[in-house]
Amino acid sequence: FFMYNFDLSQNYFQIFNLRQNFSIDLETLTASFQALQSSYHPDKFVAQNDVSSRQAMQVSSLINEAYQTLKNPIKRAIYIMQLNGVNLDTETDTNMDIDFLMEQMELREAMDAIPLDESGLDQIDGIALTVKKQLKQMMERVESLFEKQAWSEARALLREVQFMNKIDQEAKKIQESIEDTLY
Repeated sequence: FFMYNFDLSQNYFQIFNLRQNFSIDLETLTASFQALQSSYHPDKFVAQNDVSSRQAMQVSSLINEAYQTLKNPIKRAIYIMQLNGVNLDTETDTNMDIDFLMEQMELREAMDAIPLDESGLDQIDGIALTVKKQLKQMMERVESLFEKQAWSEARALLREVQFMNKIDQEAKKIQESIEDTLY
């Protein structure tokens, strides 16, 4: 059985032989992912028995999930928080900075008011750029808080990052719908 050399209890960093750190080398991660996928891809075990095929599917699925989590800085940050016993409780915890929430509402209202034509493209591009800059600054602060192991501060900031990320995704959808009507 090939699976005996793969430990399913490893955390995602261990799977790719990376230090558990927010800052990771994405090229190393990708190279490690590709090597693991090539070794454990389920297609290699189709001719073997059902147990081996199922194990290959399980290992491959875990490798994919680990890769998707670690390559995305927000998912990686959430995962590190979980590894350190910090629960984000995003569904039940509604305690957030009022100024931040007001800013979110204003951004959403501004996006709702954008006309879905050529004149709206510059407006949404401006909002998207502002949001991207804010997200970049926020993630730099998250990284700094992780280095200090300031988990409660990082938790609060990461929740704000999740809000900003949703706005970023919505801005992309608006950009795409305007571009679809124009081109």
